[in-house]
Amino acid sequence: MEVAVSGEISAEASAPQGVVTVSLQHAWTGMDELRHPLGPIETFTVEGPGPYDWTLLYPEEEGDGLVVYAWMDGDGDGVLCSPIERD
Repeated sequence: MEVAVSGEISAEASAPQGVVTVSLQHAWTGMDELRHPLGPIETFTVEGPGPYDWTLLYPEEEGDGLVVYAWMDGDGDGVLCSPIERD
């Protein structure tokens, strides 16, 4: 199923600016005893903060629901966080 996803990514003015990684995931995936939250569908990047628009080919047979999770790589290291750096 084709789904249009759009929104506005915001951050405090004092926050570092950078690439925003947007991850689209099933809220639930799997069946019976193997059912679990957050099954990945796809990921894309945008310059942020600001608006974004994306067209997703949602695989209905692989899970239920849609979760949109975004994070800004303020230090440019490509990592969401680490044991040493949490900013």
